[in-house]
Amino acid sequence: MEVRADLHVHTAHSTDGKESVKRVVYQAKKIGMGAIAITDHNVVSGWNTAVEQGKKDGIIIIRGEEVSSSEGHILAYGIQERVKKGLSPEETVDIIREQGGVAVAAHPYRVSNGVGESVVRRVDFDAVEAMNSRSPTRINNKAVYLAKELGLPMTGGSDAHTLPEIGRSYTIFTDVDDEEDILREIRRGNTECGGSSQSAGALISQGIGKMISWARRGFNRI
Repeated sequence: MEVRADLHVHTAHSTDGKESVKRVVYQAKKIGMGAIAITDHNVVSGWNTAVEQGKKDGIIIIRGEEVSSSEGHILAYGIQERVKKGLSPEETVDIIREQGGVAVAAHPYRVSNGVGESVVRRVDFDAVEAMNSRSPTRINNKAVYLAKELGLPMTGGSDAHTLPEIGRSYTIFTDVDDEEDILREIRRGNTECGGSSQSAGALISQGIGKMISWARRGFNRI
């Protein structure tokens, strides 16, 4: 059976997230997602609530984190505890693996916080995020080409910070029943990406919103 999983979702536990964990999980289930990864920025405080709500709503919860490494964002899936921010990409990936998790290069070509092509080539990632609905088509296509060239699995996620964004991009799996199944299938490369990229108008609006949030944080990067 096909399972669609949004593998990049933020809640109010992120500094730039808008929605409660319960509402995020409920919305994912409502729109037909079979799984969702809670990937708040550098925190894991929403996990317990997400897992409890997932059991009630009948949706697989992947314990995740979007880690701010010294050279850009890295998605960690299936980890046991928070991965410290500010470490090198190599150190970050090693810690994720030590915890039994999967390390994915998040939106690698995004200028503001992607790790960039050179890091993806240098570091032993498990996969590349090739579809992100907050990135334009051109950027997502470059990530697809890079993943194919390196023979790396590809994942997709919305990078949602609000309810309407959830599920706009996703990863397709077959025959998965829990978090461990999903981690296994990513490692094996048994994934397919679906959804849409960011439109030009939405990209401009998103950029303005990011600048406002950046100013409110005292011009500190997440």
